[in-house]
Amino acid sequence: MKLPHNARYGLFRIGSAAKGLVYLLMGVFCLAAAVGVARSTGGPQEIIRWLGSNPFGRIVYFLLGLGLLAYSVWRWYKFFANPQRDGWFSRVNSISVGVAYAGLALYTFMQFFREQTGEDVRKDLLQHLLSFSWGEAAVYLIAVLVVGAGVAALQLGISNQHMKDVEHWELTERQESVFRNIGRTGLSGVAIVYFIMAWSLFRVGQQQNGNEFRGVGESLAALEGWTIGWWLLALTGVGLLAYGIFMFLRVKYERV
Repeated sequence: MKLPHNARYGLFRIGSAAKGLVYLLMGVFCLAAAVGVARSTGGPQEIIRWLGSNPFGRIVYFLLGLGLLAYSVWRWYKFFANPQRDGWFSRVNSISVGVAYAGLALYTFMQFFREQTGEDVRKDLLQHLLSFSWGEAAVYLIAVLVVGAGVAALQLGISNQHMKDVEHWELTERQESVFRNIGRTGLSGVAIVYFIMAWSLFRVGQQQNGNEFRGVGESLAALEGWTIGWWLLALTGVGLLAYGIFMFLRVKYERV
């Protein structure tokens, strides 16, 4: 069943704007950490908490939660209805992305209702998963899927698939070139984060320890300890910032 045009366009625009805001701020925090202005990087959960740390925090949590939920619904809709005629690889990727953003939306609403424990539920779930005989294989499978998401991000940029609807954007040749490069840079930054997260999942399987898992924020922070960590952190920060900008460009120009 296909949604009316206004409904699916609303899901896409609201959801993409929420996602773009989170990635934009992640890039800013990452670059700030790279140059020594900030003491640490920030993943989506840290960004969400930061956005809510103001007198209007509960309103921010509610609106951002709705936006992230809209993006999750949009990705699930893309899988089932396939309104943009995506290939199967992209459609399957929409499932994992939809689940991830549903989790972020839930986390944001939990902040709104002040239901928080300070524990990392993801690590607890991974540890519980490892208690089963098939748990290690399942963790490795999740890691492979995360690698696949990173490869998909790179493939989108290299093949210019992120610009497949460019004919509807009404851009000049120069604008098209700039937007294409912004998208490629952003997708490269996203891929780096996915690959680091996948590496941590492989560590979870090897060590049989859910605490080895590194989310986005922890994955970025891990770069600081590497020999070339400053450069990787700066590169990733630029990529995340570019991806956030590109999401807003899609909101403005893309038609679904």
